[in-house]
Amino acid sequence: MSLTHEVLAPTPMRAIFSARSQVQHMLDFEAALARSEAALGIIPAEAATAIVACCSSDRYDVADLAERARQAGTTALPVVQALTSAVPEAHRRWVHWGSTTQDVVDSGLMLQAAEGIDLLLAWLAEVGTLTARLADEHRRSVMAGRGFLRHALPVTFGLKAAQWTVGVADLVHRLRRTRNEDLAVQLGGANGTLASLGGRGHELVPLLAADLGLVAPVMPWHSVRDRIGHLAGTVGIVAPIMAKIARDIGLMMQTEVEEVFESTHDRPASTAMPHKRNPVEAMTVVACAQAASGLVGALQSGLVQEHERSLGSWQAEPLLVADLFLATGGAVEALRNSLAHLEVRPEAMRRNLQLTGGLVMSESVVYALAGKVGRTEAFRLVDDAVRAARASGTDFATHLAAEPAITALLDLDELSQALDPYGYLGSTDHFIDEAIGHLDAVLHEEIRTPPC
Repeated sequence: MSLTHEVLAPTPMRAIFSARSQVQHMLDFEAALARSEAALGIIPAEAATAIVACCSSDRYDVADLAERARQAGTTALPVVQALTSAVPEAHRRWVHWGSTTQDVVDSGLMLQAAEGIDLLLAWLAEVGTLTARLADEHRRSVMAGRGFLRHALPVTFGLKAAQWTVGVADLVHRLRRTRNEDLAVQLGGANGTLASLGGRGHELVPLLAADLGLVAPVMPWHSVRDRIGHLAGTVGIVAPIMAKIARDIGLMMQTEVEEVFESTHDRPASTAMPHKRNPVEAMTVVACAQAASGLVGALQSGLVQEHERSLGSWQAEPLLVADLFLATGGAVEALRNSLAHLEVRPEAMRRNLQLTGGLVMSESVVYALAGKVGRTEAFRLVDDAVRAARASGTDFATHLAAEPAITALLDLDELSQALDPYGYLGSTDHFIDEAIGHLDAVLHEEIRTPPC
């Protein structure tokens, strides 16, 4: 892997999609196939025991297998050949019985994807816990809500973090569903009929799936790759949602804003500018999301395949799926690091809320007036006041208090209430409670065993 992979892709995810791990998962398929066939009496039990004993990747030279795979044009063929040679001669003929190379590659990839999703789920639970904590701790940290990058209405940082929390919880739910429903074993034999198994292939599939902890498909899916499409779509949405949070953090770290900071006191700032405090973790998240999105498109474009076995499309999937998991894992890990060391500055949020001179409360004043003169007239009065305050450079509250058309309808107490950002937060507390409760419910869902 490149130095960039070392920087962006987390070590545990690289281990899952390493060459040795790929070999091991293909051997896991072969071991499960032998056990399942022995259970049905398709191959002798002694042969299955001998095959399983040789299904550890530690027995094989992975570099040599990689070189042979380049010559063969498939990763599975040299693995099956090496396994066959390792098994005692009396049992060799039962190795890979009734299967084909695509069965090995696809099933191995599904096992890797299952491990990759399990890792993402664990990390996302940590991310969600961090965002939920921020939501709860900053319920009253009032700040400017921003639309089109401009100040809109007052919100709280807790509400912003609650939105993040719901996004994370929904990702956990979708990933878990993919893990339980879409990751299927592949067993179709030479061309999808399992003819070599003498009419017993359909009995073998559920046993094999249960052994591997994968879904038993209705039939082989050699050239109908909707499962790959679902996997790409579900995993592929994770990094962009992480990047939405990271983008918020990066924007809030701008020098002109400085509402949050990534605590990176021990990290070099810049090769040229010692004063810089860069949002390095947020940057990593966005970079990984950019890579992940392109990989999703590449996987989706490969769904159109020919007849019973495609020429080139499915063969690209292991590389693309691996890179998708590496990029996604990089995004989740970097965001977890960012959130774990995030400095929140409520005083800067309050300061920035006043940058418009109180104009962020214009809607509140409209609705305070609307009960007396109707919304249309109220909007006109406040719009005129906003324009006049901007033109004169006067604070919004000062201008309103001196405007007869306003004071004729609102006394000073009513006007003060309408201009209080803490009094115009609507259902914020309720939404924060709901977000935290939603995450808790999702994280404590019982993870059911895949159907077989």
